[in-house]
Amino acid sequence: MKLFKGKLALQQRVLPSYRVPFFDLLASHCENGMTLFAGQARSEEMIVSGSTQLAEHVEARNIHLLNGKFYLCYQTGFINWLEKSNPDALIVEANPRYLSTPFAAKWMHKRAKKVIGWGLGIPFSLKGRGVKGEGQKKFR
Repeated sequence: MKLFKGKLALQQRVLPSYRVPFFDLLASHCENGMTLFAGQARSEEMIVSGSTQLAEHVEARNIHLLNGKFYLCYQTGFINWLEKSNPDALIVEANPRYLSTPFAAKWMHKRAKKVIGWGLGIPFSLKGRGVKGEGQKKFR
């Protein structure tokens, strides 16, 4: 039984191999398919990239800016990917360090489409400094 009747788009900074089974399972529950937008990690991160079987993987070009607690990432082609795939809903990594995410959320909301932000929390070094956790961050 298909649970989501529309087309789902999912954004990740990178596609680690350990997340592939989850994303393929999620894609199997999308009636109109799922497309995934993810780029490559920096070499020093030593993240093993994976490839999906059921979700269409579109390669993002990650522009990595600065390092450590000042790290930022901009993904080029995000809006082009949304325009081509025209999803009904978008799931993004809710990370304030990813600079292109707010533009994508605005693009979706302008078209009355849903955006879901998810994440694993905020770095300990940012807690107590006015940074909201992902559970509190809203894409409006």
